[in-house]
Amino acid sequence: MEKPVIRNNYSFQAIRPALERKDEEVDPEELAWSESTNGPEDDFTLGDRFAPPKHRAAPMPESLRLRSERQTLRRLPYSGAIVFTIRTYLTPLELLGQERGVPGRLASSVRAWPREVSDYRGKDRGTWYETALDYLDQCHREQVNRGEVEEGAKGGRYPF
Repeated sequence: MEKPVIRNNYSFQAIRPALERKDEEVDPEELAWSESTNGPEDDFTLGDRFAPPKHRAAPMPESLRLRSERQTLRRLPYSGAIVFTIRTYLTPLELLGQERGVPGRLASSVRAWPREVSDYRGKDRGTWYETALDYLDQCHREQVNRGEVEEGAKGGRYPF
């Protein structure tokens, strides 16, 4: 395996609104464990990964992030050991809503997820689904009304 095996994926995650964050927090974007999406890590048990949250209301668009990961497997040349790496990116939903053509394409992509993908990505667990799609749809309508994109157009080269 001289070339790395690469996989990219994405999902959504909620973070605590700025007003609820503590100044001393190490991970305000919840890069390591998203308590806002999954609940407290100590309470997370086997079999709960697809269960809807018991304690949270739907988040606001400003507290939603598109979480994308680039994962690689590669064999080191001298030792033969296999290294697994993950690079996580969190992009504010509000920033994506400003990109020409992106809101409509992203909403369409999310709606096209098969049920097993929706379950895996936390559609029902994360309380983000309706909020994210409502926001993306609103941004898309605004772009159509301004003449930046055409209704139903697939768009040009991603992301522009």
